[in-house]
Amino acid sequence: MILHNLRGIIFKNGQLVVMERWKNDNHFFVFPGGHLEKNETPEDCVKREILEEFGIVIEPVRLLYTYCFNENEHQGFFLCKWTKGKIHKTDAEEYNGQHDYNGKYSPTTIPLNQIENYNLLPKEIVAQLKKDIQDFGLTLDRETISIKINEAS
Repeated sequence: MILHNLRGIIFKNGQLVVMERWKNDNHFFVFPGGHLEKNETPEDCVKREILEEFGIVIEPVRLLYTYCFNENEHQGFFLCKWTKGKIHKTDAEEYNGQHDYNGKYSPTTIPLNQIENYNLLPKEIVAQLKKDIQDFGLTLDRETISIKINEAS
């Protein structure tokens, strides 16, 4: 399986780092990350994307989840350690208004103990993350698991 999109799961002071999004009258949150570039490792991709969009330096710790929502698109979710920087809007293309058809973006955090109160996507990853935090704590010391979208939902 080739991972096309890499995302980070980053905890800081009881908060989860997320991208707040508004698109087509929808308001939601997603894990930070983006698309793998040619000749880039998944770890380098998640580091680059988070630095470009959030202005923070992270270190991927391990791949927690792979997520398949169709046969052509696979995402990888890395547990990441925040090493330095402060979240802010950067000069990334998401913020410059050139791609307004993709909606509006705002880097932020949400309280870990309230993630169920936010429209955080994808729901299958959120559900597994909540269970894993209960079972393993914030170290999430577990094997990588694959999650497929629930076709019935």
